[in-house]
Amino acid sequence: MTKKTKDSHSSLRRLRHDNIELVLQCLRSSGPLSQADLARQTGLSRATISNVVHVLEDEKRVESTSGISRGRRARIITIRETVHYYLGIHFAHSYISFVLISRDYSIVHSHRVVLVNHRSHFRRVHAVIDAAHNFARDAGITFDDVCAVGLAIPSPVDKQTHSVYESPILPQWVTTPLIADIIDAFDVQCFYCNDASAAVLASAQWGAAQGCQHVLYCILSHGIGGGLLLGGEVYEGAYGLAGEIGHIQLPGETASCRCGNRGCLEAVASTDAIVRRAHESGLDISTYTDLLGLLKDKNVTAQRLLSYQGVQLGRAFSDVADVISPSKIVIGGEGVELMPFFIEDLIVAFQRTVMPVLVGKVAIVPETLDQDVVCLGAAVYALRESLKS
Repeated sequence: MTKKTKDSHSSLRRLRHDNIELVLQCLRSSGPLSQADLARQTGLSRATISNVVHVLEDEKRVESTSGISRGRRARIITIRETVHYYLGIHFAHSYISFVLISRDYSIVHSHRVVLVNHRSHFRRVHAVIDAAHNFARDAGITFDDVCAVGLAIPSPVDKQTHSVYESPILPQWVTTPLIADIIDAFDVQCFYCNDASAAVLASAQWGAAQGCQHVLYCILSHGIGGGLLLGGEVYEGAYGLAGEIGHIQLPGETASCRCGNRGCLEAVASTDAIVRRAHESGLDISTYTDLLGLLKDKNVTAQRLLSYQGVQLGRAFSDVADVISPSKIVIGGEGVELMPFFIEDLIVAFQRTVMPVLVGKVAIVPETLDQDVVCLGAAVYALRESLKS
C-alpha cells in the first residue's frame, strides 16, 4: 500500500468518525429525529445519514422506531439510554461460568464454558479474557458497556497480596499471579472474592436469604466454605479469610485436613470426607453419586454416616452463630442434595450446643436458587464494590 493510499484511508476514517460524532451531537441537542431531519440539521446527505445510522445501530448506540415526522411516517432515531452492566465470573473445577446483570439487578445473560487447563500461564489468562469477550458479544454488548467485573475464586484469597492461599480445585492459582494478571488484562474495574462470599450476596438478593441482613452461608461440596453477610454487607475480614468455617476444629476429631491441621470440619463433613468414610466403612463406593444412590436405597451404613455429618455441621454452625448471631444459615453447593438425610441431626446438634437464647431463632435452610449462585454473587459483588469506589 502506498503512502498516498494510506493517507486516503486515514482521511476516510476521520471523516466517518466526524460524521458519527456530528449525528450523535445533533441527537443529544435535539432529541429523537427522523433521518430526513438529521440530514437537514447536519447538512450531511441522506445516504451518509443512512450509513451513519446503520453503524450506530450495529454498535447499539442508537435505536430506530416507527413514528411520524412532519406529518409523514418515518423512522425515528433515538440515542439509546446508557445501561450499566456488571459481569460475574465463577472459576470452578472444570468450567468457567459467566453472568451479566444490570444495575437494577436484572439478570441479562448467562453461560458456562469448559475450562481448558492450559499449561502456559499466558494462555490461561488470555483464555479467560477471550471467553469473557465472546460472552459479552453473545449477550449483544461490548466491553464498553461493562462497568465492572467480579471474579469468584474457589479458595481463600489474600486481598493484600492478590494471591490465593490454597486451592485443590485450581492449584495453578497458588503458584502464579493469575488474579493480578487477569485484572490487568481487563480494561475495566475488577474485584474478586472467594466463592462463598459471592454466594451469600446472591442468596440475599434472589435466593433463600432474600431480605436477610445477617447470614451464614455454607458451601458444602468437595470442601466446605463459608460466607458471611453482616448488616447487609459481605464481611471478608482483614485478609479476606472471614467465614472459613471449613477449618473450625472439632473436639475429638483427628482427620488430616489439607490446611495442615487435624480435625477440621472440612476433613470430617465435606462430601469428599463422607465418601472416604463410607469407603473405609466397607461400602463399595468411590463417588458422591454412589453415596446418593445408597442413601436413596436406605442403606443403613450410609444413613449413619450422614447422621454423623449432620452432627458435625450442627456443632460448627453453633460456634459461628454464637459469634455473629445470624437470622439464617443457608446451605448450598452440591452437598445440598444430602440435606434431607442429615438435617434433623444437624438441627438437634445445633440447638444442643448453641447459646440457649438462640434456640429456635436461627433458621437453617437449603439454597433455593437453581442458577449458578456463585457466579451471580460475583456480579453483585462487582456492582456493589464499583459503587463504593
